[in-house]
Amino acid sequence: MLELTVQSIKQAFEHAISWTAGALVNLVNTHPLLTHTTPRLFAQTAWHIRHGVDTEQAITLLTSGITSRRLAHRMGRAAAEAGIGSGQLRTWVADQQIDGWTNAYKANTYEVEDLLDYVSKSTNPLNELLRGRPVTIPLAWVGPGTGDGPVTLTHPGKKPTTIRVNRGGSQIAAIPAARHHAVLTLIDSGLDLTHHLEAGQLVTAMAMTSL
Repeated sequence: MLELTVQSIKQAFEHAISWTAGALVNLVNTHPLLTHTTPRLFAQTAWHIRHGVDTEQAITLLTSGITSRRLAHRMGRAAAEAGIGSGQLRTWVADQQIDGWTNAYKANTYEVEDLLDYVSKSTNPLNELLRGRPVTIPLAWVGPGTGDGPVTLTHPGKKPTTIRVNRGGSQIAAIPAARHHAVLTLIDSGLDLTHHLEAGQLVTAMAMTSL
């Protein structure tokens, strides 16, 4: 009974109540007796009722593949307080990196996966490699005084964590969240690859023995 009650309330707020509120707001705002200077009701009220969040940024996240209302609510409020509009939201989220998502918003594994899908650049580095072209990946950060040269990558494992760039057994750089999926595709490809740090960027190429 409790489950049925929760489901009924959810459907009411997501559909009936939000639709009714939206229709009412539209009728009021378009009333012929209103003048150009008459204040209008907030046009997005129905969306906020339906999604259960209080910022435009949170609605953008929920309609862009983020399935956690809790996460969208927290990130939306943080973005609003920082003056980040919906048009800047994807870049703002990506710049916080995986560590920022877990530390600031307590994002769990599934939420991090959603965020990675949201911020990921739509690239296919394997196509470039198979054509004999090296792939250049910008880095989230590079340790001070780090010079160019060969590096290795650490697989993040089953839990989505930042991919480490290493040299001599120590981390010297990190792959940004927006390139996480692209680099993970390279690591999981099984190809014999070489990785170099060049001018603060990661350059990956097919090993000579594979050509």
